Amino acid sequence: VSCLVTFVLSLAFTRLMIAANITDVPVERSAHEIPTPRAGGAAIVASFFVGGGILLYLYPPPHGFSWDALGLVAGAILLGAGVSLLDDIDHVPYRVRLLIQAAIAMVLVGVGLKIHCPLLEGFEGVFAIEFCLTLLFIIFVTNAANFVDGLNGLLSGSVLTALPFMAATTALMPTTVSSDYWTYLVCIILFGAILGFYYYNFPKGRIFMGDVGSIFIGLMI
Repeated sequence: VSCLVTFVLSLAFTRLMIAANITDVPVERSAHEIPTPRAGGAAIVASFFVGGGILLYLYPPPHGFSWDALGLVAGAILLGAGVSLLDDIDHVPYRVRLLIQAAIAMVLVGVGLKIHCPLLEGFEGVFAIEFCLTLLFIIFVTNAANFVDGLNGLLSGSVLTALPFMAATTALMPTTVSSDYWTYLVCIILFGAILGFYYYNFPKGRIFMGDVGSIFIGLMI
């Protein structure tokens, strides 16, 4: 149901973004030949958050759930998407975008996301090393997703292929974390949101994802 709802919403939002006609004018490095609407990723963001709201309404928060943490993460991700949307509409300097991404990464680390280095346990500076590695990892994956988004259906198709495996892995892994069922439900919601956009993006590319979509997907992955 979540997948279907987000798919339908994404179809509708993508149509709105096509009507908004924020165009990508082709240059020498472009793979397209005519001006094409972009910022279609805004439809992915909007439909995902609506689907996430439905999930919150239907499923009680897991034991130990923190509304403050959820608010911080949602706000940080929306900030990243908002700055990327502004960049799609009118150029935002890369230094500003990188600074925003670093701030988002710090929020994610602050609520508990961290790379663990068991081999360094007992080392005095292990906390600083893990902190820096996690920040670099988040920023790297976010920009890697943005870099991959160069051809119709490339990033969206790759993530649509990966998400079912991510959901299945999370569902099947033995774990003691009470909120893990949210992880694979969120994967399903994101799948539906991207699928609705994909319908208009591949193979003909009636609209492009833009930075707002690729940055958001990078952060979510």
